[in-house]
Amino acid sequence: MNQSPRSHVLAAHDSSLERLVRSRAARAIVCALLAAAAFVAVLTVARPAAAQRELLSRSGERGHLVLDQLSGFRASYDGGFTYYGILGFSVQRYRLDSYAQLGGNNAFEGTRSTTTFFISPSADYFVIDKLSIGMHLELAFVSGSDEVRINPNVTQTFTRPSTTNVTFLPRIGYMFPIGDRFAIWPRVGLGYTSQKVVNGVGNAAGTESFGAAIMDIDVGLLYRFTDVFFVKMAPQLTFSLGGSRSQTAGGLTVSADASLFQFSALAGVGVMLDLL
Repeated sequence: MNQSPRSHVLAAHDSSLERLVRSRAARAIVCALLAAAAFVAVLTVARPAAAQRELLSRSGERGHLVLDQLSGFRASYDGGFTYYGILGFSVQRYRLDSYAQLGGNNAFEGTRSTTTFFISPSADYFVIDKLSIGMHLELAFVSGSDEVRINPNVTQTFTRPSTTNVTFLPRIGYMFPIGDRFAIWPRVGLGYTSQKVVNGVGNAAGTESFGAAIMDIDVGLLYRFTDVFFVKMAPQLTFSLGGSRSQTAGGLTVSADASLFQFSALAGVGVMLDLL
């Protein structure tokens, strides 16, 4: 049976409408797929970027200035425990236990007082990424006295030897960043240190001096809790490359070879400033 022209027109119209609907659905599906792919791509890129940008910059980038000795402490292998920083002043008092007088039976007890003043700036600058050059300078004065009770009614004061320490230490370092917050920072320095001890006053004073070229090695572990501030822990090894010690008393000076060896552990707070 033959269809009417109107039927052909309706059939053609239905076919065109179906193709239009199908094409619009296809475009919608394609757009949805593209939007989903773009969203996934943004998430994929953004997550690593966010993880990498916990801080504004990685540790040890070119232009960073590091002051690693704002405040902290140093513990040495021989049982010594001292505070350190850029500038410090301390007064300490110790109780002296009773002890027997040499060659006699008298016993003494009293108090020992020490006063320490030091200035110890330390700075490193990263000339390129990871590579630093720096300097540590130290000037320290220590003086003290013993107040001894000779008997229940008599107390006598004795002046203790005064000590002056000077250290000059240029150094170079290389930082290994671990993410944004952690880093390992080994440094090697080659410099000079001297110590002068004065015992007594006036013409009766005697002096003892020590001087040597030194090598200093430390390997710091850093954790940056902000973009600027960090905490640092490090073992430190210092030893002399030759050295001499001299004693002067009564106008007579005696000299001999001497050496220095020190192993210690450091912990403290510092800052990392971006100057570029």
